[in-house]
Amino acid sequence: VAHAQTIAVPSRLYYTPTDEQPLAGFRIGVKDLYDIAGIKTGGSSRHYYDVYDPANATCPSIQRLIDLGAVIVGKLKLTQF
Repeated sequence: VAHAQTIAVPSRLYYTPTDEQPLAGFRIGVKDLYDIAGIKTGGSSRHYYDVYDPANATCPSIQRLIDLGAVIVGKLKLTQF
């Protein structure tokens, strides 16, 4: 029997896109190569994931998406090397 993993995501009904936040409510997954404050980044390497602490800051490209209203729902698998 296959087991499914589920992630609770916020409804897009609670977000209204504006000129300042055109991506309001747009849900995205972030590749496990980019740092997000408070979340560990592994780059698909279990050793790297185990050795380093969670990121202190969010990388600029992801922060820009957040500033535009995008909602991060999780990190996505990355093939190692």
